[in-house]
Amino acid sequence: MLVIANWKLNHNLTSASDWFDDFFDEYEESSRARVAIAPSFTEIPISSQIIEDEKSGLLLYSQDISAFTDGKYTGEVSAGQLVEYGVSGAIIGHSERREFQRETNEDVANKVQQALSVGITPVVAFSKIEQIKHLSDLVSLNNIHVAYEPLEAIGSGDPADPQVIEEVLTIVDQQFSPLSCIYGGSVSAESVSPLLEIDIVSGFLVGTACVDVQDFLELLGEIE
Repeated sequence: MLVIANWKLNHNLTSASDWFDDFFDEYEESSRARVAIAPSFTEIPISSQIIEDEKSGLLLYSQDISAFTDGKYTGEVSAGQLVEYGVSGAIIGHSERREFQRETNEDVANKVQQALSVGITPVVAFSKIEQIKHLSDLVSLNNIHVAYEPLEAIGSGDPADPQVIEEVLTIVDQQFSPLSCIYGGSVSAESVSPLLEIDIVSGFLVGTACVDVQDFLELLGEIE
């Protein structure tokens, strides 16, 4: 089971280091959960160094990736640059980027292709099946994790109904054959129990409940 801690726009060099110190004080590697940490770009170097030093088996993901390889694209961070720091996965198409950065389905497809070209595994977030259908017309989903994040559940404290999650991800799995299906949207230690009962769900994209390290450790404990 893949559990991705999406720090979003949280933490700096000091607080990131403190987060990892507290995390490794209590973390015990699990046979069930594969943990990935997705910090901001500026915290990727220190996160990479700490993860390497700890030899913990943690994965390092990015919260985004450029649709371009190189060139005159101010502010972009390419897949090739990220892989140099040991980034092995990338969240692509998160609802917040679709809303605030106006990312389109074509942007998402281009980013997926850039990630795959250097061996980074994409985690494509979606809130509507139509978004996955459009992506499947442009790229194969066989090497892509898909993360269902219903908009009404994000940050609300209440996950989507388990039956709805199962229905949506089953359709996506049967029609498009992604690498795996994961769920994101108010996943926490308090809410995860019924989500673990959904057979099609093979991981979680965690937001609010990973910013505080104790909240995240409690979530991992519930998953065990």
